[in-house]
Formats: sequence, C-alpha cells, structure tokens
Amino acid sequence: MTLVNGAMAIGAGHCKHLPSSDGLTVGLNEGANTVKFYTFRWEGQVRLGAATDGGRLVDLASARQMRGEGVLPAYRNMQSLIESESAGLDATHEILQNPPEDATKPIDSLTLTAPLRPLKIWSYSIYADHLRGAGGGMAKLMQEGLSEEQRKRVSEVLEKMGAGGAEFPPPAYYENPPYYCPDVMALTGHDSTVEWPAYSNWIDYELELVAVIGKRGKDISADTATTHIFGYTILNDLSARDAQMAAMAVAGLPGKGKDFDNSNPMGPCIVTADEIPDPFAMKVTARVNGEVWASRVAGQPDHTYAGIIAHATQSQTIMPGEAFSTGCVAGFSATEVGRKLSRGDVVELEADRIGVLRTHIV
Repeated sequence: MTLVNGAMAIGAGHCKHLPSSDGLTVGLNEGANTVKFYTFRWEGQVRLGAATDGGRLVDLASARQMRGEGVLPAYRNMQSLIESESAGLDATHEILQNPPEDATKPIDSLTLTAPLRPLKIWSYSIYADHLRGAGGGMAKLMQEGLSEEQRKRVSEVLEKMGAGGAEFPPPAYYENPPYYCPDVMALTGHDSTVEWPAYSNWIDYELELVAVIGKRGKDISADTATTHIFGYTILNDLSARDAQMAAMAVAGLPGKGKDFDNSNPMGPCIVTADEIPDPFAMKVTARVNGEVWASRVAGQPDHTYAGIIAHATQSQTIMPGEAFSTGCVAGFSATEVGRKLSRGDVVELEADRIGVLRTHIV
C-alpha cells in the first residue's frame, strides 16, 4: 500500500518440489548451493538455521561448535549474518556439505519467527494493475456489510485516488514511484496467529515480495542496485480495509488500517539473491483454507527493484538489514478477486523458490 495522487493507495525459474505437509520445504532443490536461512525458537532461544535438502534445519551456531570451529559472530542472528557479507555465507556452505546430525532438527518441529526484523521497510507499490484492481474491487465489496457512513468514506477515498478514471494511476506514478514505511514492530513469522482487530469488520491479505538489503549504499545507480540485495522473502501485508479507508479519507494515510499486532507476517525464510535471478519469474499462489484464490507467475511490474532502490537512495544511505517491498503483487489481495476473509481463516501465501507463509486469522 502506498501513496498515489496524494492519497494512500490500496495495498500499497522452475524448481523441483519436495514432498511436505506444510509447504516449508518447497523448492529446496532448486540448485546445489541453494541456501534458505530461517530464524527459529528452540528451548527458549532464538536461533539461526539453514535448510538441508531433507527438510531439516541446521542450527548453525551449534554445528560450528560441534565441528570444533568456535563461535562465529555472523551466526548471532540474521542481521549479523547479513552484515558479515561473505564470511557467514562461506561458513554456511561448508557446514551444509556435511552437517552434524545432532545440530539438525525437523523443520516442522520448530517455531519459526520472522526471519529478520528489518531496520526499515520501504513499501513501494510497483504494480499499477494492483492499484486499478484493488480500487475496482473495493468499489464492489463496499456494498457488502458496510454502513452508509463507511461507504461514503470509501467513495471519497476512491475519488481522491482517481480510481476508475481514464488515467489511473496518474502519469506521475511512472516517474516517481510512491512508497511509505510500515511499522517494523508489527512483524511476525510463519504459522502465526493474528487476532482480528476489534475496530475492524474487513480484513484483507496482500502477497508482497521483499528484497533484503545486504550492502550499504547511497546514490546507488539502477545499473548496480541489485548487487546490494542479500536475498528475498514474502510479506503478508494484512490490512483492515474499513479502518484504512476511514483514515485515508482524512489524511491520505492508512492509520489503523495497517498498524495492529502481528499485521505483517514475514517468511518463512530468506533465500539468497543468487538463487533467484528474477524474482518476478516466480510462480506465486494465494490460498485461503486450502482453496486457491489466485495463482500465476508474479509478472513484470511497472517499477523494478533496481529502480526503487535507486529512487530511495537519492541523497540517502541504506544499510544492510533494510528491506524493499513490491507492495501487493497484482491480483494477490482478496479485494481484487472479489472476496473477503473471515475469522478462523487460514491464509497461505507461496512463492515457489521461497516457500509458504501461513497465517491464522482469529
């Protein structure tokens, strides 16, 4: 979700699949050197792990100790790994060649947290078709279950956005990619339970692809921007649509439409950038209670990661551990397919080289 026309807009390769009951091991065999990094809880501690081809996680710090190699600062947490540049990656490749059995754990026995709490999230909206589709879907769905006052507010916001007009988003969108910065404290991990905010009657999901920054930079050119990416993950930008519309009608900002506990599930892991040469070529899928609501290749957006990184770093430094989100991939919110979530729903968002991010709405 992001700013368009001064208002916050709504939503702002192939692989070999391994059998898995929970989708966490999807795509582990894309390449001999594929590395998927996870953050998980074990015996009261938060640990850093890497996936094996057999659907298990290697506790990296424990593996080094068992190999008699001592403590590696890079394995303190995901942020430390990213900041270590090649040191952590090289050590991980060595461990995965022959991981100590006692340092491995079945992935489905672990509680996964968000793989990283980014220092900052730049949430762009790089799919114009999402903005158009969400605006149209909102106009239809607002007739269902909303009060007259809520319908009025939604209509005001859609009019302010220009939704439904001949030129939406406006030409300026293509020259000046819009973004906002969501609350990093609202992150949660795979298989988390998210409590429906008491002030809302309308919750939506959004499938977003996230690039995690691995190298500091300022005034980065589009030609070199992708060399600053460490890896990729998935974000579910849960949105209280009615509260979002009410806030946007006043100030053009999402307010409580985006900020509630655990409103940004992220994960299940981070896959290193070398394993995903074109993130927009990944097949992505949204399922609710096991039913597919949308599934296709993500497709080329109207702005690229290279473009938005170059845009963000004009006279501004980005640091390892920051994250850039695509905003909602076009067609991958419930609003765009004319449906709504309900309490008790289980939402699964999948990208075929990353895995499945599952969220329970209660």
